[in-house]
Amino acid sequence: MRLFQKTLLLFTTIIILLSVSTTVFITRAINTNQSVDASRELAREASAVYDNFNHWKLLLWRHINLLAEENPSPGRGPTDSFDGDLVMAVRQAASRSGVDYAVLRRESDGGQLLVPIESTDRPFLDTEAFRNRKVHPYIEIIKLHNTLYFTAVVRLGTEADGTAVDVFLVKMIDRPLLQRLSSNQRIKVLVASASGAVEGTIAVDAVPMPMLNGEAEHAYTSVKHVEVDGHNYRAIIQHSGSVAVGDDTEMLTLVVFLSLADYDRQVVLVNRAILTIALVAALVTILLSLIFSKHLSSPIHRVVQAMQKIKEGDYRVSIPSQHRGEIGELLDGFNEMTEQLALDKQTREEYLQQIMQLKGYNESIINAMPEGLVVVSKDLRVEKVNRSCLQFFSLSEQEVAGAALDTLAVEILDAPLVDRIRTVLSDGTAPDAEYKRAVGEQSFEVKLYPLFGQGDIHCIVVIEDISARIAYEQKIFQAERLASISLMTAGMAHEINNPLSSILSNTQNLIHSETDSQRAETLRLVELETKRIAGIVRGLLDFSTTDSNAALGAQVNQTIGEITRLIGYGIGLEHKITLHTDFDDSCPPVAISTDELKQVVLNLVRNAMQSVVDTGTITIATRYLPQSGSVEIAVSDDGVGIPPQRIQRIFDPFYTTKSGDVGTGLGLSVVYGIVKKYKGEISVSSTVGKGTRIAFRLPVV
Repeated sequence: MRLFQKTLLLFTTIIILLSVSTTVFITRAINTNQSVDASRELAREASAVYDNFNHWKLLLWRHINLLAEENPSPGRGPTDSFDGDLVMAVRQAASRSGVDYAVLRRESDGGQLLVPIESTDRPFLDTEAFRNRKVHPYIEIIKLHNTLYFTAVVRLGTEADGTAVDVFLVKMIDRPLLQRLSSNQRIKVLVASASGAVEGTIAVDAVPMPMLNGEAEHAYTSVKHVEVDGHNYRAIIQHSGSVAVGDDTEMLTLVVFLSLADYDRQVVLVNRAILTIALVAALVTILLSLIFSKHLSSPIHRVVQAMQKIKEGDYRVSIPSQHRGEIGELLDGFNEMTEQLALDKQTREEYLQQIMQLKGYNESIINAMPEGLVVVSKDLRVEKVNRSCLQFFSLSEQEVAGAALDTLAVEILDAPLVDRIRTVLSDGTAPDAEYKRAVGEQSFEVKLYPLFGQGDIHCIVVIEDISARIAYEQKIFQAERLASISLMTAGMAHEINNPLSSILSNTQNLIHSETDSQRAETLRLVELETKRIAGIVRGLLDFSTTDSNAALGAQVNQTIGEITRLIGYGIGLEHKITLHTDFDDSCPPVAISTDELKQVVLNLVRNAMQSVVDTGTITIATRYLPQSGSVEIAVSDDGVGIPPQRIQRIFDPFYTTKSGDVGTGLGLSVVYGIVKKYKGEISVSSTVGKGTRIAFRLPVV
């Protein structure tokens, strides 16, 4: 054989081998890309189908709650009738929510009614099967006669008066509903319960049931290949809640199928095209090599170099082509392929970036939580901890991450709590109890939740600082104690009045019968002092009781005068405080009841007393403001004063700068509420070390 023929044969063999290797490489790349694209499309569509399926639950939940908020009166009637307004309200709720049926059932006598929906003509067989199992609105999926239904349940009226009516909004899970879950023609949907209730947009009888029962061990399962009725599919099996079957429940499985026919067809077409191009290129190369062997070796060499760059990861390689015919088409096709590969690589990188952004977003949410959060693995090691938890216990992430739970220097994680976490990790059930722990002056509430991963159970430990809540509860308890003291004062006043009345009556009788003037004068002094005691008791009784129906139009000066007469002596004796008054005699009655005016002034005086250290002066002044049609009442003291940063909070409930035995933090809040109730205004001016002035204005009657 001549050298030229050997060279031509060798060259032809090389060309054929290169063509075959190119075909194999491109075919594999395309198959891989097609598989990735199919997986992505299926995952995307499965997520959309899952969301759309759950959207029906959300839609029914929204409308059943709207019906519960409207709470149409069930009324009363015989067993076979219901209130017309109730039926109309239920029909409107059913029409808005798009359900197929609405069922009404009276609790007292078992009366029931199937409300027809104009938009549906579906038959409905068994209304007796619907039962309300809870006292609050809820959504469930039930199985009746091997058919699945969305069901929204709410109870209207009450059992006490016999008007309780259970309302059921029912949507059949049928083929038309499942078809609307996805607009992609390649997507098929199937729902199934464990006992065999199946509905879908695919040939249900051809679906292998062992796949549903055996491969769906997890909440989310991907099946790469399923043959149904002679067609190839990929499938994702998802658990989507439970199905009520009588008094029992079963797992509900949602299966999304992606038809691979288009992908297989594309692969076949591409393989044929590549094979055709390779064969044509080889034949043309062989023919042209006889004449242009040297001319043709150059582009082939460039193709080999480009393929090497692609293998090294450079997908942006391009081969300049000035050739015509099959070689030019091959080079153009190669360039298009590399462009597509580069685009696919860019898409993958963008998806990866989005995943990283989502991970960062989730990290930000967890760290923004005010509660502490710890994720514990099955071997009792810390997998995740958020910023709040680290701040609670002054820990760093380095010393916590991966550490054994029982080695952490966290006092609330005691042995009983660690044992309960171990129980959650072993059986996967959340405890009903909430655990409270105290660390110094802080109190914490700990809740445990199971977290199911891929075959493992983790435990989420949520730690909430409840110190402020406990402080509020203590303040409320103190306020209740003060209220009980007020009731006790009223009772004591009534009990003291009885013997005082006897003493006064007998003293007056003795005065009338006494002939000795000196003894009569002594008895008059006894009478006078007894009346004074009765006046004091009457004042205590007035302050311990209020009249909610009291008329408006309190006399300002007169009411404040009564207060000063009652408490003035005690203030001067026990607290060494001088009480002054500065009244404007022209003050008209104001739009407030006398009892509430007493309560406001007394709270302000008490607050002023607590601000004065050892000795001091409290002044109560009134002033008529005819321009604004109001009366101003001001209580001033020369006590310690209030810092500027605290003035904005002194009217907040339970806010106090004093210890728990001195103040409850409710006095000024009550004052503010009463003044605003009568459209009044209140202002505070204070200087630290010099005193405080609190003034309020009330409109005149």
